[in-house]
Amino acid sequence: MWSDETKIELFGLNSTRRVWRKKKDEYNPKNTIPTVKHGGGNIILWGCFSAKGTGRLHRIEGRMDGAMYREILANNLLPSVRALKMGRGWVFQHDNDPKHTARATKEWLHKKHLKVLEWPSQSPDLNPIEHLWRELKVRIAQRQPRNLKDLEKYQVGQLFTVAEASKNETGGGEGIEVLINEPYEEEGEKGQYTHKVYHLKSKVPGWLRYIAPEGALVFHEKAWNAYPYCRTVITNEYMKDDFLIKIETWHKPDMGTLENVHDLDGPTWKTVEVIPIDIADKDVVAHGDYKAEEDPALFKSTKTGRGPLSPEWKNDLMNKIDCPKMCAYKLVTVKFKWWGLQTKVENFIQKQEKRIFTNFHRQLFCWIDNWVELTMADIRRMEEETKKELEEMREKGTVRGTSATEE
Repeated sequence: MWSDETKIELFGLNSTRRVWRKKKDEYNPKNTIPTVKHGGGNIILWGCFSAKGTGRLHRIEGRMDGAMYREILANNLLPSVRALKMGRGWVFQHDNDPKHTARATKEWLHKKHLKVLEWPSQSPDLNPIEHLWRELKVRIAQRQPRNLKDLEKYQVGQLFTVAEASKNETGGGEGIEVLINEPYEEEGEKGQYTHKVYHLKSKVPGWLRYIAPEGALVFHEKAWNAYPYCRTVITNEYMKDDFLIKIETWHKPDMGTLENVHDLDGPTWKTVEVIPIDIADKDVVAHGDYKAEEDPALFKSTKTGRGPLSPEWKNDLMNKIDCPKMCAYKLVTVKFKWWGLQTKVENFIQKQEKRIFTNFHRQLFCWIDNWVELTMADIRRMEEETKKELEEMREKGTVRGTSATEE
């Protein structure tokens, strides 16, 4: 397993740039380099790869010391080895950086029974990971991101929209109940874990209410948000192992051009139906769901200037290399084992998931002025407040929000 750290300039080069220009023409735009908004023009990364594929990529924040390096290895190297199924015969490579060769690091490697490749000093060009770093830097230079905050802001908007949408769906004894919302760490993966209960008795089609026993329309959602990867599992205590909805999401800063992002095997990938969602196309919105104030084709952000989205917004955005982009690649797996109903219900659930994704991301875009200035600390406080509000709302008023369409 090859490994190394690298520094990547996100918004240009640190080296001196020279231009041929006329006298007193120094401020012509073609002779200048744009300044970086909000500061922070580079990132430092640790990465690894082997013949079986690439491992985890970790962003190093602050100055790395030996303790931080060992934490990186624990949280990224070992999970990468497991994910790539490298077995026991692999060898670990890192160079002779003092943090790598510190006694505490050597003791940690020995304790983990890791075999380390002997490495000659001052020999960076021997490491094949340099080819990966070059490819990554070339691609980042082509994308020309504007600043780090743009790349990280989507998560804030996503979590804000989840909280607000939850309140819109709760009331009259039904809706969403938050049991757990806390940080988690398992097998080197860190993120936020949530356990929610969905009370949906009157929100499902009449034919399903008719056959469902009392208490069967309560669903448990457990989610592990290790952004940019998120995993959600929905189960039902009545149906036990015969019911499952699993949603796996990769968030990628692109225009939805990647294939098989979830790295499925060939036979499985052939069974996947790929359904693009255009948030600006109101024709894909259910009639009862449409709200003009949540239509990206009409909305104009006063704080960011974004919107409204034209019918050609994707092509327009693709040509704006300095504009932040985000695509949520969602893999939805459904299991419903009930003789005579399996196909009908599984198809129904898939259609409802598409409906939920469409409405959610239209709201996310149109609510941008409410979340664009928030921080993750603001979001965590908001989530705690929302949990208390949901408890009160579920006991009061009438049923609110989305109900499943009859089929």
